[in-house]
Amino acid sequence: MATKKLRSQAELNPKTKEFEFLGPPGAVFVSVVCPALVFALIFLCNEDGCPPRDFSQWKNQFPSSLSEFIDWKAIKWYISFNVALALLWVVLPGRWVQGLPLRDGTRLEYKCNAFMSLVCIAMYTWSSVRIHGIGSLTFLYDHFLGLTFAAFVSSVVLATVTYISSFRGENTPLLAEGGNTGNHIYDVNAIET
Repeated sequence: MATKKLRSQAELNPKTKEFEFLGPPGAVFVSVVCPALVFALIFLCNEDGCPPRDFSQWKNQFPSSLSEFIDWKAIKWYISFNVALALLWVVLPGRWVQGLPLRDGTRLEYKCNAFMSLVCIAMYTWSSVRIHGIGSLTFLYDHFLGLTFAAFVSSVVLATVTYISSFRGENTPLLAEGGNTGNHIYDVNAIET
């Protein structure tokens, strides 16, 4: 019986020597500019055009405080939707497949039931429209800024938690090959983008 050779931390997690996105400044730039562009499009595009023709009205379209971004109804809906997706992953049947081999030789297993989840969400949406009318979909339009802000905060929190948890493992944590530079700002943003 062959014994598995334990590899050192340096072998399992080689330091990243090449940067993408122009290095740390580029990763920060992409992580800041993409959300800023999305929010700018939300504020600057309206019924009058994109951008509106009247420049004097631009300043009135931007929120004056952070509280205008926070929409508790949208946050509740966003969290509920993510919980529903997690429950669908648990409840619905799906084929378990093995991923590609990791650097330590192990493989992770993944449950593939996304199509069935899509069908369930489509059926729920269809039944909601049949029961409550097409007006039930206007929630997305009416709370678009709140939903966008909730998604932005969620993505930053998930990227940070993923980065921090990547250092915690049973024996030796396996870090992403492209996100193991030692520069925490670049590594977190490499995961986020």
